[in-house]
Amino acid sequence: MSIDVKVYDNGDHTCLVWLTSDVKPIADCRGFTIRRLLNNNESYLHGFVGFSDDDKLDPAAPWKFPVQRYLWWDYGVAPGDVVQYSIVPVCGPDKNHLTLSTADASALTPPMTISGQASAHVAAYFNKGIVSAQWVSRALSAIGKTAKLADLIGTVNNPLRNALSGLLRPQLLKLLNDAKQNNGEIYAALYELNDPELISGLLALGQKCHLILANGAFKPPANDENAKVRAQLHGKIDLHDRLVSSGHFAHNKFVVVCDAAGAPQRVLSGSTNWTMTGLCTQANNGLIVDDPDVGAFFIAQWNLLKAAGNAYPASLMQTNSQSKSFDLDGGSITQWFAPTDKGEDLDYARQLINGAQDGILFLFFNPGAFEPDDKPEQWTLLQNILARHQKGAGDSGPHHRKHRQTVETCGSPSIISRSRHAVQRRQSAAAASWLRVDGAEEYQRRLPPMGRRSNEPGRACSQQGHRHRSVWQKARRHDRIAQSGLQGFDQERRQSDDRGGQCAAGRRLRGQHHRHLPDLPLELLRRRP
Repeated sequence: MSIDVKVYDNGDHTCLVWLTSDVKPIADCRGFTIRRLLNNNESYLHGFVGFSDDDKLDPAAPWKFPVQRYLWWDYGVAPGDVVQYSIVPVCGPDKNHLTLSTADASALTPPMTISGQASAHVAAYFNKGIVSAQWVSRALSAIGKTAKLADLIGTVNNPLRNALSGLLRPQLLKLLNDAKQNNGEIYAALYELNDPELISGLLALGQKCHLILANGAFKPPANDENAKVRAQLHGKIDLHDRLVSSGHFAHNKFVVVCDAAGAPQRVLSGSTNWTMTGLCTQANNGLIVDDPDVGAFFIAQWNLLKAAGNAYPASLMQTNSQSKSFDLDGGSITQWFAPTDKGEDLDYARQLINGAQDGILFLFFNPGAFEPDDKPEQWTLLQNILARHQKGAGDSGPHHRKHRQTVETCGSPSIISRSRHAVQRRQSAAAASWLRVDGAEEYQRRLPPMGRRSNEPGRACSQQGHRHRSVWQKARRHDRIAQSGLQGFDQERRQSDDRGGQCAAGRRLRGQHHRHLPDLPLELLRRRP
């Protein structure tokens, strides 16, 4: 008997997936413990659910609370840590006679350094913006019934704000601070802006901050969500307004950092709005590419947006109808800007979807309303993925989670990160960008692990699962977890108890705090059946 293990990290935590090599149950297996070497210090990761309500964790033998599943998330790591894992079965005829089956344990995984740096010149960072989680509910309850989430996430150095913003907020601030320290300048185009720390970072650059600021979501009567911060920035930075008309969205979210001579050096792109909610209560990502050529391409777009003013001239869409690719770190980056003239960027994405060999992992914020079946040229990308599933292999359906626009097509790995909605009807209405990273296996490690719900620092999530619809894919050992079950514990009872506790936590969170945030979307926890 041997156990195969895969480990993924996104700079903040790791995701472990394991399965027996022959995909068969282990005799008398009650679960697993995870042996961890963290910076050469040995410890064991255990579960948080026992075999009955009366079970108590024994600190001297934590492995007797085994992980009763084939997935685990380790939040006890930090950037720069070096970690290795071994999966050890916990076996016995019943819960009172458990032993570690070290003979069946997996070999230690290769040393992994926790980092958002995917390769020499490409990095990806994520926040923890899922507020409908038990750890957030507990944090709010500890403050008291008067706690308002909106106030906490807007308070600089607040512990909950810092935790929810993850590694993303520090990296955005570092980007701005590095430009300041190096006497550089930035060229930014933003859809929304209200975060106090990010505003301070922009102001610190003075006239070396060249910002195109849109009007965000339309809120009558002024239809300028950013009016207050616009007045705050006026005259203090090089500010350019882009106040598009109703029905349009200047949905850009990028920054180009230049050196003291004004030459582009690096680019920040991704899904993150520069707002308190964008950092703390929405699941977002930030991609940083250190490459002068990519930077120059973004500055060219910045100049096009500046020249466009409040309009969408045909010249802008025609220029955007051509992408540009860059060889970098053994892979390639293909950059698109929207709107394009005839939906060329979506056609390109459809080609990737149709060419997927092993699977499609996708995370959408707004997949859009379905278009008629007989008009595939108007389909949303979600419709294309579903159509690809219908003519694909395997018996599992698409795997979808609400997120800020990420698609991965498997076979030859290709990752798409978008700041625009994957909807054809928004083609002429939204200005945005998306970036495809292709070919380099290492890039895959930076995707946010599928199924993650608990983001509590220092705690793996034993209960914060969600209802899976697996990715369309060929049958592979690590993707057939549901076919091989643990023996000897009442899984349905445990899951039912977990579901009830999570629903109660969600009700408390919504009842006590959601009323203060009427426009804040909350993802509801759902337990895998």
